[in-house]
Amino acid sequence: ALARAEVGDEIWVAAGQYMPSAPGGRFGVPGGGDRSATFELKSGVGIYGGFSGDETSRAERDPAVNETMLSGDLDGNDKVHAQPSSLADEPTRSDNSYHVVTGSNADITAVLDGFTISGGHANGSADDGNGGGMTNCFGAATIAHCIFDGNMARNSGGGLYNERGNLTLTDCTFQNNLSQQTSQWFLGGGGMYNLNADPLLENCAFRNNRAGNSGGLHNQDSSPTLIHCRFEGNEIIQLPGNSGYTYWQAGGGLSNVQSIGAMILNCTFTDNQAPLGGGIYNAFGSPTMINCLFTRNRAGTGGGLQSWASSPTVVNCTFSENSARSQGGGLGSFGGSQTSISNSIFWDNRLGTSTSGSAQLGGDNITVAYSCVQGGWSNGEGNIDMDPLFLDPDGPDGLIGTLDDDFRIGNQSPCIDAGDDGALPRDIADLDGDGDTSERIPLDLDGKRRSYGSWIDMGAYEYIPANAFPIHQATDIFRDVVLTWESSETPQTHDVYFGTSGDAVAVADTAHPLDVLVSAGQATATFDPGRLEFEGTYYWRVDDINGAPDFSVSRGIVWNFTVEAMVHPITAVSATASSSLRRSLPERTIDGSGLTDDLHGVSAKDMWISASIPATIEYAFDQANMLQELWIWNSNQLIESLVGFGAKDVVIEHSLDGENWTVLEGVGPLVRAPGTRGYSHNNIIDFGGVLAQQVRVTINSVQGIAPQASLSEVRFHATPIYARNPHPAVGSNTDSTEVVL
Repeated sequence: ALARAEVGDEIWVAAGQYMPSAPGGRFGVPGGGDRSATFELKSGVGIYGGFSGDETSRAERDPAVNETMLSGDLDGNDKVHAQPSSLADEPTRSDNSYHVVTGSNADITAVLDGFTISGGHANGSADDGNGGGMTNCFGAATIAHCIFDGNMARNSGGGLYNERGNLTLTDCTFQNNLSQQTSQWFLGGGGMYNLNADPLLENCAFRNNRAGNSGGLHNQDSSPTLIHCRFEGNEIIQLPGNSGYTYWQAGGGLSNVQSIGAMILNCTFTDNQAPLGGGIYNAFGSPTMINCLFTRNRAGTGGGLQSWASSPTVVNCTFSENSARSQGGGLGSFGGSQTSISNSIFWDNRLGTSTSGSAQLGGDNITVAYSCVQGGWSNGEGNIDMDPLFLDPDGPDGLIGTLDDDFRIGNQSPCIDAGDDGALPRDIADLDGDGDTSERIPLDLDGKRRSYGSWIDMGAYEYIPANAFPIHQATDIFRDVVLTWESSETPQTHDVYFGTSGDAVAVADTAHPLDVLVSAGQATATFDPGRLEFEGTYYWRVDDINGAPDFSVSRGIVWNFTVEAMVHPITAVSATASSSLRRSLPERTIDGSGLTDDLHGVSAKDMWISASIPATIEYAFDQANMLQELWIWNSNQLIESLVGFGAKDVVIEHSLDGENWTVLEGVGPLVRAPGTRGYSHNNIIDFGGVLAQQVRVTINSVQGIAPQASLSEVRFHATPIYARNPHPAVGSNTDSTEVVL
């Protein structure tokens, strides 16, 4: 089909495994034997995978379910390896295709969409030593929704080799690929290699790739644009025959070498490792990093990022929990580099176990402005040395350095409104898709609006005001609450995650719902979870889904709240008594005097004492309440054990109008207080849910020989029967048009 395809044709490919067993790109069968055979892309021809075979439109396909594999395993005998570093020496791969796919000379109208590309083995000489999964020279094809998995190259580009080509890659994954380059610092790229190329990569992931140089991606003399890409778990490996690393082995996640205009926007670098530059290594170039997160990357120097003889620009990036052995746990600048840093956060990066010295920033010629640097940085305006108060740096699991760590800033962070708007570059990549490339970068790493206050914030994430309800860590929330939020400016739909497990809500996605994906693709910014359990703690997250053509996901933060108790203390209450001593008035029983953490003291002035017996004390509420319990702290004076002022035999009545009273049945003698400090209430009266606005306690006898009666404190508890906790709050303002009262 590919050999006969003409301009304007589409080829729909059903789930299965296909090999390029003969020149011309025919879909073959195992045993083709020609290692030079390849699937060659054509201008004007779209090749789409992910079909089951009965679809009538391209929109019905599902590549995630119907895996369609283009494989270089010509004999169908490849042995699977857990680590990509073993691919080079695996004998069952020695007869695999040099390049599974070729895109050379095809223009942007050539489309490859929805395939897994695997088993490429570029172990030949010259061009056959590059691009095991795909090779491209002078081509500008469109590659979307493809997975490059388990490919190998002797020199460069285990997954994809791109020379002088302006490819467009969207929603692609490069994983478990290997570049085995053996001798040159300008070769490598386990996942992908660019040479004199200016590709666009958007929403792509580089995971678990290995190389002798540039574990995930290598840019050589290139100016790529990377948007919303993720580099996770890529590593530099020792070269064959070497007992250690050589000086050029650098860039666990990404290397930019002689790359003048590389733009790295809204990307994350996590758990990458290299001798130099665990996350990124720059040499002889001037790349720009904006809205990027670097965390848990490791290196000899430059744990998060290292530059040599370069002029990198770092704007609104967050570096935390990266580490190095010698200098620059967060960032290193060496070899005459001129490094410019603005609006960024460097916190809790380490040299060994230390966060001091050059643990955050190491090297020379580093200019820092309007940034938060642990240990301080005097060279520059607007810098602070204050805990940025990340929202949840150890995540719901309570462990620092795991995937659920959250480096967004909380509402008390000193980084809020502390950045410099003027440091943001122009939006030349048009992040928000509004066609305005002259405006300053409008979005943060989450894809949310970059400025909510008078100035932009420091770090990769802009603090979002509490426009969600319930707000984060709210308590006493109505059990029939409806969740509401204000979305970013661009989403069309929302995915809502909700449950009692913070870990599950933090890591779940549509492919792995973990029983907490409660609503997918909803249009409104509200969600009703149904009636919740009293006193339960619930976690929730909302992901915003952009519209066509990319349907990109803006991952939300994890909020939590705690539901109201079944009963609440009544605070609007007054007290009167039939008699009282001058200082020991009836209101002392309801004002909390003498209480510390609900434990009462022994001072008589903090108690009510009557003038005689019998004595009556009456309580009135501002409205009728469904009473459940009455807690009583009996008289607790130091002489209580000798004299016994505490109430003993009592009659308790309740009323709705103050005129008609009903006796509460089953009230026995009250328990005596110990007469010592730290007394907790030891009398609980069960009202059983009666509706009342007044309660009267008549004391007919006391615990001893005292001629007067006394109580220390009382507290009424009721089940709410009235609306309370209004949302939006009284007098508040909101920009949302989807307000739920």
